[in-house]
Amino acid sequence: MNSRRHALGAIVVAALAAAVSGTAFAQQYPDKPIKIVVPYPAGGTTDVLGRAIGAKLTHGSTGIGASPHLSLEVLKMMAKVDITDVRYKGSAPAMVDLLGGQVTMAFDGVATSIPHIEAGKLRPLAVSSKDRVAALPNVPSISESLPGYDVAAWYGFWAPAGTPAAIVQKLNREVDTILRLPDIQDRMAKAGASLMGGSVEEFAAMHKREFDRWVKFIKDTGIRTD
Repeated sequence: MNSRRHALGAIVVAALAAAVSGTAFAQQYPDKPIKIVVPYPAGGTTDVLGRAIGAKLTHGSTGIGASPHLSLEVLKMMAKVDITDVRYKGSAPAMVDLLGGQVTMAFDGVATSIPHIEAGKLRPLAVSSKDRVAALPNVPSISESLPGYDVAAWYGFWAPAGTPAAIVQKLNREVDTILRLPDIQDRMAKAGASLMGGSVEEFAAMHKREFDRWVKFIKDTGIRTD
């Protein structure tokens, strides 16, 4: 059983690719400023994507390997953009600098971002989960502009190693029942969380998929803690 919570991206960017033929022309190009035409109203997601390509972006993260950092690295890899990661000792100081304009973007939890959004101090541009979240129905997911992007922090219930299987199964059934209660579902949805529930075996399989995914990603990108 597990409770999967979505991470909120304060900004989203996408890749811009252009094919140029001819070696000589490629060497000279561009010989003047490039104009990006965005055929949508200013302020929308597509507009932000276009502006982000030419901007110098800085991201406030909570440390190497944390969810905000990995969310950023996946975005950089998929969108092929350069964003400078500024690391903080926790999400609170990162949020302070985001609100103060010292960094241009940050990935943060929906629940902790909503108060700033409602106060008009923070503008949500996209959520990092595959689908939109109920707490912010008008905020698109990054995957709507960057297909395949899906990064969500999740939390699970665990028991000590060696706990008898019968007890694990009983705990699983009880917690799963609680997670399916309408009032619990509603409260967590308002906080930006999506409760999944499920069997012990399903949780173990999901955990393995996530573990394998991030081990490979960290190795492929060369992320190090030093």
